Amino acid sequence: MGAVDKAFAKLGIGVPEILLPVEGSDLSRWSVVACDQYSSERDYWERCSAFVGGSPSTLNLIYPECYLEDGDKAARVARIQTSMRDYLSRGLLRNLGEGFVLVERFTPYEKEPRKGLMVAVDL
Repeated sequence: MGAVDKAFAKLGIGVPEILLPVEGSDLSRWSVVACDQYSSERDYWERCSAFVGGSPSTLNLIYPECYLEDGDKAARVARIQTSMRDYLSRGLLRNLGEGFVLVERFTPYEKEPRKGLMVAVDL
């Protein structure tokens, strides 16, 4: 382990393996916003599910907060794991190797884009 990796490890930060959808994926169905604003709103997730249908989507890879009190936790986690294995086996994700992802987010309230860095965090 190199010096940078050791320093990151002390902070609980790792360099993730980056998997992105392959070219030609329907990104309108692939990407799903899972933020605090919507995480507990069941209606939002039901509308997302109706829109996504059977298409590959990150919707199938997350566990929205609104479902935490439902009695199907184990089944829901199993479906998430199955979806990830399915996406990998069908070649729906391309592996870019280890690295970070710089994200720029535009909002109507700011003149300049907000920037973020996606990393692996060991909570």
